Amino acid sequence: MGNELGGGRTNVHRCILFFSPHTQIYSKLLFDVVHGADLRQAVVKAAQEVGVDVENVAKSGMSDTDVVQRHFGSACYITSSLPVVLYLAYKHAGDFEGAVLANVNAGGENAHRGAALGALMGAAVGYTVCGDVGSVCVCVCTHFFEWWYV
Repeated sequence: MGNELGGGRTNVHRCILFFSPHTQIYSKLLFDVVHGADLRQAVVKAAQEVGVDVENVAKSGMSDTDVVQRHFGSACYITSSLPVVLYLAYKHAGDFEGAVLANVNAGGENAHRGAALGALMGAAVGYTVCGDVGSVCVCVCTHFFEWWYV
């Protein structure tokens, strides 16, 4: 079951392989931040690898919603969502709640984007800053990684 429309595990696996450069960039970024890298510096480096200049986008004066909806797009595909995650992490570095709320308020396919952003921001600011909001994020992130690595 599930393969009638081409939606079985095999196709999900192929999608993951197709997007592996983006997943590898995100995984390395998260690893580096967990191990003490400066969030903004690490994000700038990761963004360059996907061809995004987060510093200039953040300086553009556009609202987060406009950046997400008009500049990057709000689709859930990692090729669209990773640049958004990188932008929000850069702009809201040090502000876990601000980053997560900006993502939610920007709309679009924000659930998986939020899980990736929440994990990254949580790694950067630590549990004491995240508090109860971080506990919710851990639940969302668990769901995200179960989905991403099926």
